[in-house]
Amino acid sequence: TTRFKKVDNDYILNAIDKSDKMIEFMSNTIDDFRNFYKPDKKKEDFYVSDACKKAINIIDATLENLGINLILDIKEDKKIFGYPTEFSQVILNIISNAKDVLIEKNIKNPKIEINIESKGILSIISIKDNAGGIEEKNLEQIFDPYYSTKDSSKGTGLGLYISKLIIERNMGGDLSVSNNSEGAVFKIVVAG
Repeated sequence: TTRFKKVDNDYILNAIDKSDKMIEFMSNTIDDFRNFYKPDKKKEDFYVSDACKKAINIIDATLENLGINLILDIKEDKKIFGYPTEFSQVILNIISNAKDVLIEKNIKNPKIEINIESKGILSIISIKDNAGGIEEKNLEQIFDPYYSTKDSSKGTGLGLYISKLIIERNMGGDLSVSNNSEGAVFKIVVAG
C-alpha cells in the first residue's frame, strides 16, 4: 500500500499499536509457558468473555483480511477462577487452528462461532467452524503431543496438547472436541 501513497498516519499508528499489542501478548505467552510448571502462580477471578475478547483482538484483523466471519455469542457470562492469559492463549490457539483449516480447505463463506453459556456453576465455551469437521481417526489423537495434521513447517502439534493441559491440569476443567453437521466443535467446560 505504501507504494501508492494511500497509507495515512492513522493507519500506520493503528498498525504499530496492533503490533505492539501482539508482541506484548506473545511475550506474555512465552512467560506463561516458562511459568507453566511453577506451582506458585496466583489464580484470579476473571470474566470468560474478557479472556475471549483478548484473544479475538489479536486475530480479528487477520480473520477480516481472510474474509472469515467471527461470531461471538454471549448467552451467559460469568467469572471463573484461573489463569486469564493462559485461558486467552487456549482460545487464540483454537481460533487460529480453525482459521488454518478454513483457508486450507478453501471454504466458501467461512465462519468461526464462539458461544459462551453456563449451567449452574459451569461455564461452557464452544468454538465451532464450518470447515467440514475432523476425520474420525484424527479425533482420537488431536490432543496428543507432536500430533499435527499440518505440514511440519506450519505447526509443532503442541498447541492443542498444551491447551488441554492448561484447561484440565491448571484449571480443573475439560477440553474436548467433536464434529457437528458443519464442522469441528471445541468445548471448554470450567467451574466458576
